[in-house]
Amino acid sequence: MSWSPGGGLDVSLTVGLGVPGIASIQSTVGYSNSNFYGTVGGSVGGINGYVGYGTKSGLMAGASYGVSFSGGFSSNMTSVGISYCQKSGFSGNYLDMQFDNRGNITFDPSLGLSHKFSNEKYFLDVQDGLNLKGAEMSENQVEEEFMSLTGVGEGEYKIGDITTSPGKGYSLTSDHLFAKTATELEYGYVARRLWSFREIYDVHLSPYTTRDIYFLRGVITHEFRHVVQHNNGWYSHLTDAQAELDACTSEIHYYTSLPVSVLSQHNISGMIQSAMRYVRKYYK
Repeated sequence: MSWSPGGGLDVSLTVGLGVPGIASIQSTVGYSNSNFYGTVGGSVGGINGYVGYGTKSGLMAGASYGVSFSGGFSSNMTSVGISYCQKSGFSGNYLDMQFDNRGNITFDPSLGLSHKFSNEKYFLDVQDGLNLKGAEMSENQVEEEFMSLTGVGEGEYKIGDITTSPGKGYSLTSDHLFAKTATELEYGYVARRLWSFREIYDVHLSPYTTRDIYFLRGVITHEFRHVVQHNNGWYSHLTDAQAELDACTSEIHYYTSLPVSVLSQHNISGMIQSAMRYVRKYYK
């Protein structure tokens, strides 16, 4: 849904399929200014294209490049594009300036809001050898475990949310890990909160990690190390490889400090190997 002074209210419904942040295809039906329309199109990165037909506009097509804000907000003030419709011919926009085929220039800023009815899901098998099949913990239980292990909780040490939900740009796989792309899986991650005046970091721990208490604690140790890096100002001076090696070292140290009785009951060696895979990812 969007609105502009010149175009009025535009209400539409879009169904799409693709990999978030990479490429997608979609189909849209909508209504704007007494015009019922339908389009099919696709996107690669921030480049979008479409073709369609409207009861008032006739045949139409267009291409644009732009960015969206967090929370589903969008605006033509952050995009450029060109379009064609059978009734009025070619037109274009640069930021919030609209150009028609007669050379006229108008300022017609728009603001849009979109909502996803469901999250994307990747149906990928976990190939980590851990075979975690235990019951998953609730988010409240994970928060309590985080505080018990680290001594800090939400609202402390620049920590915002401690959550088992994926954040913006991530999806939940069929095995309940976080996926940034179709091949990039994460047990957990730390992300700085956008649109905040204060420096706040949200800690995301995937539901998959909660199937084993010792694996969860290892991943908490790993992600909390990233929180420490940010709080102490180290992160900006580290490469991705150095930051990850530091966090993986802390995680492995936790596993190796466990008593022998735990080693025999849980796949601790597999957890160490899993942490080492992340080290090798950056040091190929």
